This record gives sequence, structure tokens and C-alpha cells, in this order.
Amino acid sequence: MIRKKNIFLLSCLLFCCLFAVETIADKHLNSIDVENKLGQKISRNIQVLTDKDELISLGSIFNKGTPTVLVMAYYQCPMLCSLVLNGLSEALSESNLIPGSDYTALTISIDSKEGPSLSKEKKANYINNY
Repeated sequence: MIRKKNIFLLSCLLFCCLFAVETIADKHLNSIDVENKLGQKISRNIQVLTDKDELISLGSIFNKGTPTVLVMAYYQCPMLCSLVLNGLSEALSESNLIPGSDYTALTISIDSKEGPSLSKEKKANYINNY
């Protein structure tokens, strides 16, 4: 009885190993490398492309004298970015703070293929829901 049980368990393990399927999400997660830079400041000289197709430095955003909420995300998100952006939008809407006066929100795509037109579309979507 124990022998049959062991053979069955080994067969299941072998089956799982031979037929394990790596999903697109698995491939994506395995391609990510995280390097923590806790306590370090972001350079104000970094340049980003706006939804108006203008190149600006982060310093022009950070020098406004208001707190900046910076989100690095995919606009066409394969996983959790939409949840983060939706949650941020909801939290800011409920905060009674005035964007531009009390804070600045800045989302930067981490996919260089996502250009200004997609950025403009996403921005309009969140502003309309605000």
C-alpha cells in the first residue's frame, strides 16, 4: 500500500515537472531585476517625455514646491499597474486635496514603446474619473 502511494506521488511529481507551463506573467516576472536604492534621491536631471511630446527634466516637476507622487508603471499593464493607478486615483479623489496646488501626480511609463499618445489617453481617462 505504501509502495503504491509512493509510486503515485513520484508519478505526480514527474508529471508536474515534465508538463509545467510557464505563463507570460511568469516570463515577465522572471525578467525583472530589482535594485533597491532606499534613501537615495532621484536626479532632477533625468529627462522624460510628456503627454504633449515635450522633453522635460524631473527637476521642473520637483521644483514646484508641492509634494510629488511619482508612479513608475506600464500604461498597457500585464499585471498590477492598473490596480495601482486606479487605487491612487481613488485615494487622491477622496483626499479633498487639489492637484497642482496641494500635490503633483506624475506617472512615468517604464516601457519605452508606450509613447505620448498613450500617455495622453491614460491621463484623460484618470482626469475624467477624478
